Amino acid sequence: MSGSEVEGALSIAQDINLYLSRLEKGQQLEYPQQEERRTHIYIISGHVEVTCQDGEFQLKPGDAARIQNNCTLKILATGNEEVSELVLVDLP
Repeated sequence: MSGSEVEGALSIAQDINLYLSRLEKGQQLEYPQQEERRTHIYIISGHVEVTCQDGEFQLKPGDAARIQNNCTLKILATGNEEVSELVLVDLP
């Protein structure tokens, strides 16, 4: 996570949080969005389902999504791959 004093975090002098996630098939994570912030998700490998108040979206390698609504994102690894990898960017 950037922009914080967390050990191992890369400082980039911007108001941004950048996460790299590896989800095993069937594993889900939740990301609570904050007011006045946007979230971008980039799929590196595997397939994921992103759920928010706008609905459910199926994403595959090379896909990207931008979510501007304040909601708790649910990201589920789907498909036949053992691992799905994604980058999640949280910015103002």
